[in-house]
Amino acid sequence: MAAPELRLDARDAPFGVAVSGGADSLALLLSCHAKGLAHRAVTVDHGLRPEAAAEAAFVARLCAARGIPHDVLRLRLGDGPALQARAREARYGALAAWAREHRLGAVLLGHTADDIAESFVMRLSDGAGLDGLAAMEPRILRAGTVFLRPLHASLRDDLLAFVRAEGIDPVKDPSNADPRFERARARRLLSELGIGTAAIAASATALRMARHSLDAQTRRLVSQIVTVDRGDWLISRDRMAALLDDDPEQARRVLLAGLREIGGGDHPPRRSKQQELLRRMAAAETTTLAGCLLTWRTDHLRLAREPAAALAAQPVRPGEVWDGRWRLSYDGTPPAEVMIGALGDAVSTLPWRETGLPRRSLMASPAVWSGGQLVAAPLASEAGSWRAELVPRRAE
Repeated sequence: MAAPELRLDARDAPFGVAVSGGADSLALLLSCHAKGLAHRAVTVDHGLRPEAAAEAAFVARLCAARGIPHDVLRLRLGDGPALQARAREARYGALAAWAREHRLGAVLLGHTADDIAESFVMRLSDGAGLDGLAAMEPRILRAGTVFLRPLHASLRDDLLAFVRAEGIDPVKDPSNADPRFERARARRLLSELGIGTAAIAASATALRMARHSLDAQTRRLVSQIVTVDRGDWLISRDRMAALLDDDPEQARRVLLAGLREIGGGDHPPRRSKQQELLRRMAAAETTTLAGCLLTWRTDHLRLAREPAAALAAQPVRPGEVWDGRWRLSYDGTPPAEVMIGALGDAVSTLPWRETGLPRRSLMASPAVWSGGQLVAAPLASEAGSWRAELVPRRAE
């Protein structure tokens, strides 16, 4: 049986391949190896099943036989609510760190058209709109790492047949049939209804194309109505009010774009919270969401970083990106032992009113600290040799 087609761009190389031992990821590994694309492989052991260690060892032996370097990432996730969601986030974080360690251009995932169809059914049951029902992207960015899904148009049965034709018996994960998990229930429902996964995946892919078109419109609209004021987004009160009245869907998308750019979350807020946000915006109410503060002024709406969220951001060294969007640099060699963090309540010690920025915006702004002492706050006062640069977030 022919190897599945891989839709890859050599500019993303070198590639790392995530391999669980199941048919999908094994087909991906074998196809990459046949084409000389498997730079390194990795298996994630979530620590949830006793069989996982043996499955990782199985993948390690398979890789060793083909001369593919292989690593095992061991996580320790406790059982409890939202287990699969927590496992997914932990897995992406571990894979991103692994990719950085080995200087990989991208990590390849074995997601298929069947995964797209199952996700469609799961999101349909949640009342999702266009964004939720659209097919997963073949290319995403998580934790600063590129993840690719080169098998997103392939069917699971075809991949299984390919792996077996190679003389390999893939791992069978019992969680795939465990009714405790939503994806397993969706898989069973599709089987019982006899609905072809290829047709559902095709519909979800068409919705993804429609979403891309809407996203492009939103980007054009943002460029027309948004003014960036030292990291905050300003939107004319009249333009925002008109948008809420005339095109609430684009109003929602503009607001979500602001939340993503300023707050940096990997996922948008739940649909119910988005609807509440629109209600509050229509009523001109100040609100917080996704690490952002939305405040109505006399003539504009201001989207800013929420101070508490900025204070929780990990401090970094000068020259590194802080809070996902600020880089502070120094003319010459920076003083020793300084770190970049949020200005916070120290704003009260500075002539902040002279800046024209709201106090809470400045509390969330970057500052230079040394041993708990404020050294400089480039957005809030004269900063001497320190400079603050706003770094646009990379799309996730």
